[in-house]
Amino acid sequence: MKHLKWIAAIVLAAVIAASAWYLTSQRSEKPVSVTPVPVAKPPVAITPPTEQHAAAVDLTRFFPTGAVVVVHYTGGEALKPAFDQSALGQIFNDPQMREFLRKPKQAFYKGIAMATNAPRPEVARQICRWFAGKESTVAVYVQDKPQVAVCVRLGADASKARALCDGALTNESSVSKRTFQGNEITVVGTGQQQTVAKDIFVFASDGRMMDAVLERIDADAAPTETVTPPALEVGQGIGWAVVDVSQALRKGRASVKEPAAAARFDAVVKELGVEQIQRFELAAGFDGAGIRTAVRVSGLAPGNRLFALYGNGTPLDDAALKLIPRDVTTASAARIDLAAAWDTVMRVIELAAGPKDFQQVQDALATFEKESQVRLKEDLVDAVGDVAIFYNKAGPMPMAGGEMAVVLGLKEPQKFSEGVGHLLDYANKKLAANQSTRQGMPMSIQHSRVGDVDVSYLGGMPMFSPSFAVKGQHAFVAISPVALNGAIAQSEQPQSSLLDNADYQSARAKLPGKVVAVTYEDTRQLAAGVYAMITMVGPMLAGRGDAPFDLALLPPLAKVQEKLFGGVGVVSIDGGDLVGRQYSAVGLNLTSFAGSSGFMAALALPAFNQAREKARIANCASNLKQIGLACLLYSNAHSNKFPESLDELISNQLLSSNVLHCPSAPNARGVSYVYIRGLTVNDANKILAYDTDGNHRNGGKNVLFCDGHVAWMADREFRFLLQKQM
Repeated sequence: MKHLKWIAAIVLAAVIAASAWYLTSQRSEKPVSVTPVPVAKPPVAITPPTEQHAAAVDLTRFFPTGAVVVVHYTGGEALKPAFDQSALGQIFNDPQMREFLRKPKQAFYKGIAMATNAPRPEVARQICRWFAGKESTVAVYVQDKPQVAVCVRLGADASKARALCDGALTNESSVSKRTFQGNEITVVGTGQQQTVAKDIFVFASDGRMMDAVLERIDADAAPTETVTPPALEVGQGIGWAVVDVSQALRKGRASVKEPAAAARFDAVVKELGVEQIQRFELAAGFDGAGIRTAVRVSGLAPGNRLFALYGNGTPLDDAALKLIPRDVTTASAARIDLAAAWDTVMRVIELAAGPKDFQQVQDALATFEKESQVRLKEDLVDAVGDVAIFYNKAGPMPMAGGEMAVVLGLKEPQKFSEGVGHLLDYANKKLAANQSTRQGMPMSIQHSRVGDVDVSYLGGMPMFSPSFAVKGQHAFVAISPVALNGAIAQSEQPQSSLLDNADYQSARAKLPGKVVAVTYEDTRQLAAGVYAMITMVGPMLAGRGDAPFDLALLPPLAKVQEKLFGGVGVVSIDGGDLVGRQYSAVGLNLTSFAGSSGFMAALALPAFNQAREKARIANCASNLKQIGLACLLYSNAHSNKFPESLDELISNQLLSSNVLHCPSAPNARGVSYVYIRGLTVNDANKILAYDTDGNHRNGGKNVLFCDGHVAWMADREFRFLLQKQM
């Protein structure tokens, strides 16, 4: 789900950006008149086809069946009336904004011209305008290798496009021509192909895909539908995307060749309930001043893990939203089940890692719990309720951190408070132990009492002091004691809340009533942050001819802010579908893609990551012990001498090559240990092998000595000993 959400964000942002870019260009640029440039290599003698138009059907019908991903874009020409009415249209159609964007557009055209070997920038500009202004569709296939096909409906511009596409490849040294069903196709050295068939521009990653698309375009009858567009109500549709999740899983499963890995893949997919997902759908459209977006994951069964994470569909009530101040910049509130998330993570680790590695994780967790005197699941996770809230209020300066806070509902406040207290004491001991290796102000967790609340905060950090407290049925974590006090005051005696925010009320009315998660984003304050960044960078670029923008042309912030409004996103459970919907001035609430999973990760991952790293350190030490044993066995047959390299251990079948790889190493494979040559069994106290720098990120490494024992050493201690040995 996490990756699918980010894919959706990228696709949506690209589609909306293409619309805005094309529609603002319409007013500020004159049509380009370009004399066709002949292709460098002699073209094949072909009679140009009579100008025809393809069947007036969805472009998706021209693609073969079996696409894993299909993305459709309505095109800027059709969207112009709706765009002009939107907040984005009013901002980008402003003459001052168009003038400010002129240099960034020129830089973009120049980059496209260089990337496509276009002979002149105006050629690249015209091609970009066609892609942004015309209806287009992209399909991605996964066979023995990924394949891509693109169709763009050019209409009356088809003849001009043929000449320009040839001109764009004039300087390409490996261009050739071929024909299929009377269509002249341009082929580049990498195998990619393009043509204009009737009034459709076609790009394909290889010849087989190109021919399959052309057969459907040239067919006498309208092709049958190959993908069903999503039935998501979004107003004047900008575009949509569909991912065939079940097919993607089958392709992923087929790519796993090793039987044990394939079995683990199947087990994880089944445990998560992902095999139930049929499609992932995304759609966006203009609706008045804003943009509607919708995302749907379909085909889930009751009790699915994804539903469990959202509290199995229990609606979010207004009591949770009253914990959020009215004037926040961003906010998220979600009904979550942290215990279900913990169980899912542990079960997936067990299935994916196998019994041996999972036992190491359990052992590492047990060690951590013994040292910290906290049972993570029983004392913390099980004590948390089913509501999580995050928000950030803008600070006095646009680029400042503001008042960031997380609020968690609690089932057992006393147990949770005591568990966190033990964790903080443990963290304090670790901080004190590491002070000797740090420079600057010492860091420590400090405690104070504010009114009737016990507050803990991290002192010694510049700019902010993360703070924690439990009050009533809630736990509070904030960026500073001031933000913490504000969050507590909001929970006790709120003067107003997000429910009183006029922008929230207006946007929320356009979305479903019963939901499991809500996000809010004040685009006016976000615009202030963008402006602050631009004005900070602008003076550094002043006077440079290659500067990407001219700060003097930037419209006043107030002029932009008056067109913007806060956006709202919600997540709901509709039968077997998990559905996300948004309404915003810019089409995308960035906070919604953090979602409630971000809250769970913030709580569970630090402890889990530490436990996982301890398990990897233990696995790494085991590798070095096996290397030491193999060296001792080798020395028995070689006059007590150790081998000249670790490769000799492999060639003598004393060691498996996978033992030479540390599980924490940043590279996926290869040798992860440094081996010191020229030593013998008599050098018992000398270092024989050790972790490469970067294997572990906690300031230490495993070290193998010539007598076969392995020790964990801090970096400074290790370097002193190694230097002494050398």
